[in-house]
Parts: sequence; structure tokens; C-alpha cells
Amino acid sequence: MENRKARILCLDGGGVRGITSLCMLKNIMTEIRTQEERDAADCGDENIEGKANNDGAESRSTTPLKPCEYFDLICGTSTGGLIALMLGRLEYTVDEAIEQYMNLGKEIFGKRKRCFKSSKYGHNTLEKCLKKVVRESHLGDENALMKDERCRCRTFVVSAHLNKHADEYEDDATILRSYDLQALLPEYAFHGKIWEAGRATSAAPTFFKPISIDPRGESSNTSGVIEKASRKLKAETNKKDSYSDGGTVANNPCSIAVREAGRIWGYGNIGCIVSLGTGPEPKFTLDQATKEMLGPKIMWLSRKLLTDFFYLRLQLAFYSLQKMTRTEHVHK
Repeated sequence: MENRKARILCLDGGGVRGITSLCMLKNIMTEIRTQEERDAADCGDENIEGKANNDGAESRSTTPLKPCEYFDLICGTSTGGLIALMLGRLEYTVDEAIEQYMNLGKEIFGKRKRCFKSSKYGHNTLEKCLKKVVRESHLGDENALMKDERCRCRTFVVSAHLNKHADEYEDDATILRSYDLQALLPEYAFHGKIWEAGRATSAAPTFFKPISIDPRGESSNTSGVIEKASRKLKAETNKKDSYSDGGTVANNPCSIAVREAGRIWGYGNIGCIVSLGTGPEPKFTLDQATKEMLGPKIMWLSRKLLTDFFYLRLQLAFYSLQKMTRTEHVHK
């Protein structure tokens, strides 16, 4: 992007409605192709170079366009974070991401756990599916690390850190990056795997358990005579970091993306921001918010077992959680 300003793609959280963001992005990529073909016709040239990030690419008349070739920074929160990982770090096309996202929805949200569990859906199933998404990408390795400076497009997802202060520059949010900002944020580097970043951004309260990740990642491995001592030291001083859904702190990552891009390229070098939501935000009542979080059966049982006072407190807690994940106010 030597001769142009940065392009940013932001993807909101929104549960299974995240497919809406992908459908809108597909239309955007179709318009980009149409415009490139017009430009090629005007220039009398079948190959338009320099439009994407990989300058000198071959003719795109038949090759599916990849968002990572047109955006310099792709970010997301919760299910938007999963999509950001697919499009940015894993370099999927939009159609490929839609297919993977549909498979995720069937495997994860189609299988509820039984009553009296701390979360609605099994986190093991989610982890298995995320590893499959990574494995089926061009990387081919389900344990590929999130950080890779060779990526043509920078990617980050937003999470909530449960046992450590948040990113110095982002209030309550924690940013899990595919790129290095060591010069600015030496103690906030993420050394985890791609699937772990996906779990961290999408571990919605009451839906999935939080995930614990070794803060030193792969770099913590040791060998030789110091291995035993290292394990003991690690148990005492290197507790795992716990992450939960980023939607509770920044369900719309747009403002975070602006600040992040400003630190990378300078605020004057931001060219455009495409912020995709998941549709109109529904207006919740106390009962609707409680039903959304608990499901009708557990909601009915809670109403029978709890006093009016404690049931109201439960409803208020779930209603507040729904309010926290609103996204439209970020653009106002």
C-alpha cells in the first residue's frame, strides 16, 4: 500500500446472524470485480495491476477475489472475529468463508447441551470445528500460530481478558493480533494459536466456557535438564490467561480498528473503513433477554425456583448483557 491509504474491514458480533455480514461482503466484492473489469475495458488492458495488496496479480476474471488482497486490516469481535480470522489470517474467499460459517452453525448451535450445565453449547465441539477451519485453509496445520508477519493482511480479534488488565490502549478490551506491535505494546503480544484466538473472541457468556491460554504459547516449551525446574516455575509464576467473548466489551470493533490503524500507519493514512453489522438490533424486554440467554425451559424453571426479587435480578443481569453488546452507537 505504498501509493495509497489503508483500507479497513470491521465485522461486528451477532451470533448466527454473522452470515449477514458475509452476504453483504460478497456483494461488495462483486462490485469490486465489476469496477475492475470496467477499468480494464477503459484502459484496454485485461490485467489491472496494483488494485489489490499483491500487486501484479493475474487476471481476476475467473479467480475468486479474496478480501485479504484488498483490505490492509481485517478485524472482528465474537462471530465477527471468527469471520475476520477466516478472511484475514486464513485468506479464505467470501464463498469459502460462507461455507465454513454454515458448517460451524450446524455443528455448534445445532447441538445444545442438557439442562443444568454452565454453558448452553459444548466448547469441545467449537474447538474441534475451529481446528478444522484452520486445517482446511492454505496453512494446512490446525495448530498454526496467530502471529505471522508474512501475512499480506493484518488481522486482529477482540476478546475480554478475565484475569489480567486489558490492552493499555483499549480500556476493557484485549486485542489478539496476527502482527507485531512489540515496539509499542511489548507486554501485550499474543503467542497463541489461530483456533485459540477464535475461541477467545467467541466464548460468549452462558453459551461457551472461557478459554485458558498459556501466555508464552509455543515459546514456553523447554527441554533438557531444566525441563523439570521449568515446569515447577511455570506452575508458580506463569498462570494461564483466561479469555471470554469480546462482545461484552466491544461488539463493534470499529473504534478500536481506527486507533489500531492510527498506531500502525498514522491517522492521516486511513483511506476507508467498511464496517459490517448483522442486521437491525432487536428491542429486548426483560423476558425476551432472559429467554435468549437461558432458553425457554431453564427460564421456566428459574421462575419457579427463585423468589421474585432474585428472578428480577437475574433478568436485569441478562438485559444488561444484551445492552452491552449493542453495536450501532459506535458510529454515532
